[in-house]
Amino acid sequence: MEESKALLEIVRCFIKNKEYISDVELDEEKLYNIAKKNMLDSFLIKWSKNCKSENIKNLIENNFNMQVIKDTNEEEELEKILNRFEELGIKTIVIKGMTLKEAYPQSYMREVYDIDVFVEEKNIKECTRVMMKEFEYTRGHDFEDKHVNFYKPPFFALELHRVLIVKKDIGHQYFTDIWTKTRNYKDYKNIYWLSIEDCYIHCILHILAHFKHTGIIVRQLLDVYLYYEKYKNKFDYEKLNRVFSELKVAEFEENIREIAYKWFGEGKIKELSKEEQFILNGAGDDVEVNYHILEKNGKFNYWWRMFFPKFEIMEEKYKVLKKAPILLPAMYVVRLGKEVFSKKITGRALSMMKMTKDVSKEEIENMKEIYISLGVIKDKK
Repeated sequence: MEESKALLEIVRCFIKNKEYISDVELDEEKLYNIAKKNMLDSFLIKWSKNCKSENIKNLIENNFNMQVIKDTNEEEELEKILNRFEELGIKTIVIKGMTLKEAYPQSYMREVYDIDVFVEEKNIKECTRVMMKEFEYTRGHDFEDKHVNFYKPPFFALELHRVLIVKKDIGHQYFTDIWTKTRNYKDYKNIYWLSIEDCYIHCILHILAHFKHTGIIVRQLLDVYLYYEKYKNKFDYEKLNRVFSELKVAEFEENIREIAYKWFGEGKIKELSKEEQFILNGAGDDVEVNYHILEKNGKFNYWWRMFFPKFEIMEEKYKVLKKAPILLPAMYVVRLGKEVFSKKITGRALSMMKMTKDVSKEEIENMKEIYISLGVIKDKK
């Protein structure tokens, strides 16, 4: 864990504009790979000046330069898209990474997978036309319960969200009345972002959802630290405490924030708890498999739900079920035909099923203990 601890120190020094001094011999390649996995390799740029490995030094410098270029172009691309939506009178909310960037010392430090915006369902068709015809994006997979993906080389990706949080995840109902939770974005009339409290609430709920389904990365805790630090004297704490309490995530938020402040606040990191080590191991299919075995109370139930999801999940995917629940068996047949037996999805399902064979009861119990400790799940005893 020396390289993981070193990465936390390097990031902390970078955001505070301090010099990082190491008192241990580090595996430079291992440190770089951990940073890359956590989308924090840009923070290594100062550290890389003293790298012994020219290859690692060049990788970091090249990645850093590319990230700065990518960030600049993403900002310009987003403004072009928002200007067009503004002209068309399409009410839009900028969410996730592009808003969290404001809490970072420099915009390029907050790498994003894609640009995320929310629009009402009635505007999805028109926005799709604009993205494809006017901005020459290619339409990707349509997640009917969540968002539509768009791509344009060399590095543009945009997710057009129908909802902020899907029905199966905590906070869905809270974010349905979305327009009461916004503030104007810059000088736009039809473009918004979430209030500072709701942006933080969404950040925490998004982390919780990721924690359950795939695990999280260090950068997500850096989001928590920087955003909370920026607005800690402006937050409406009565609202934050009430919402977190109502959603039953107050314990999780407090634990995640405490870890974030331990990692990026003041003071040298000496020991890492098992919860911190779990987070530092990063997101991955193994985390997803273990969690879902835990959630479904066994391997067989996990396999069953892979092919036959609960009604509320099917209802979001197949809208006809909202009016005719009796069609559920027929929709299972449709799902099996169109999705489960498609090459891509079948391959992933089989891969996940193979992974479950090697999952031990001890691994599940260890994960359960960590998740209960952090407040991800409740102890049913």
